[in-house]
Formats: sequence, structure tokens, C-alpha cells
Amino acid sequence: VMTCTHRAKRWQHATLGVALMATLQCHCGHEDESPERSKSPASPTAPAAPASATSPRPAAAPPIAPIGQPLTQVVGQEVDFVVYKRPSEENQASVGDVAKVRVEVGPNPTQEPRVSADGDLSDGAGLQWRATAYMAAVLAATSLNKQLSDYHFSVFARGAIDGPSGGALVAATFLALLTKQDIRSDVAITGALNPDGSVAPVGGLPQKLTAAKRKGKILFGYPKGQQRVADENQCTKDEKQQRKCQTVDVQELARQHSIEAREIADI
Repeated sequence: VMTCTHRAKRWQHATLGVALMATLQCHCGHEDESPERSKSPASPTAPAAPASATSPRPAAAPPIAPIGQPLTQVVGQEVDFVVYKRPSEENQASVGDVAKVRVEVGPNPTQEPRVSADGDLSDGAGLQWRATAYMAAVLAATSLNKQLSDYHFSVFARGAIDGPSGGALVAATFLALLTKQDIRSDVAITGALNPDGSVAPVGGLPQKLTAAKRKGKILFGYPKGQQRVADENQCTKDEKQQRKCQTVDVQELARQHSIEAREIADI
């Protein structure tokens, strides 16, 4: 059981994952206010006995998840997913772009894990994309002290899509939907997911940042530790093979394009 103090410390340095997309609240240390307890006042003729020095300490109340009642209908949001496209020919440059992804969470009467990762093309959703959507659903549910089987998670992409770099975006959107938070349309985030919820490195950050700026974003979130990354567009073929590409400072690039960039540690 994660204590409130520990959770607050994790979310303090946080992780932008959801902080960028919405504002999450951590409800900690609340007493149980169930109807059964409120209907049972203490008897005036039976005062409570003093606690013995050897009496066991009462268990601490578990943190209360931000979401209360189960979903009764599907909730969803279309979000912008920044992508990185490598060239099909050697003399072409890599480019960034923004694709639309529909993210939904709904009730799950089957009580069996249901995670859907589909698209408008029969073979458009690749295996890495499907695995990333599943991990995002698992992390979103467990972050709220819920079971994966409590909800039906769904992502729907347009066009061909693959790779793990949309994991942070999908997980943050799942969390925002479950906690009924507004999702900002002027924010773009990119990052893969680790099983512990930390955000893992991805490729093409310079191209993704400029693509986000072209689409009118004012805030760009990227994995912690990737402030300096290689830019394949500034490498020769030999430099790529020897991994000696010139590096780009993401923060400096953001200043040049008048967009704010922030590191994301975890979701």
C-alpha cells in the first residue's frame, strides 16, 4: 500500500504526465464516512476504555482514490499524438507530425480485462502500439487503486501507427478521464512507459517539438533525462553507424521556437 506521503513525494517531482494534461488531486488520510459508521454513535453509558500500552496500533486508513463511483457510461477525448517519421530514402530528412487518437474509458460489465487498440485501417495499429495501450491501461487503473477489469479501455488511431512513444500520452488521458479532469488541447507529450510508471526515452524529439509548435501547442513534455538528444537530420550515414551524431538541446530548441518544454519523470 502506497502511503500518502510517499505518493505525494512521487507526484511532487512529477510528473507532468497528467499534470500537463490535467490537474490531479491526491486525497489522503480521510476517515471512513460510510453510512454504517455514521449510524452507530458511541453509547453514552459505555465510555471507551483507555488504550493499553501493549495494545496494537490501529491500521492507517488507506488513501482514497480520486475516482469514486464506477463509470456508468463511456467517456472519451480525442487527443493529439506527436509522431516521428523516418525517411524511406537516405537523402530525405526525418519529420515530425501530429496524429489524432481517440481515447475512451467505459464500464466493463464482463469484469474481465478489456483493452482495445484499433484504428481506421485493418492493419494500421502495430504490435508495439497495442502493447503500449495495454500498459497504459494497467498503470492508469493501478494508480487509482483499481483493477484493470473495472473498466473497458480503448484507443482508436487514424492511419498507420506503431511504436511505444505514445504511452505517456495515453496513460495520462486515461487518468484524466477517470478522474473527470479537463484535458488541455494546447499541450503535447511524448514518452514510452516502464512497468513502474516511469517515462522512458523516445526518438525524434527535435522533430516532434517542431511539429507540436506547428500545431499551435504551447507546452511540450518529454522524458526526463533527454534534454540533450541526437538529431538524425544533422548526421551523416557514417556518424549514424558510429553513433556520433551531433546533439541538440531540447530546452534551447524550445526557446528558439517560443514553446515551453518540460521533462516528465513518470505518469
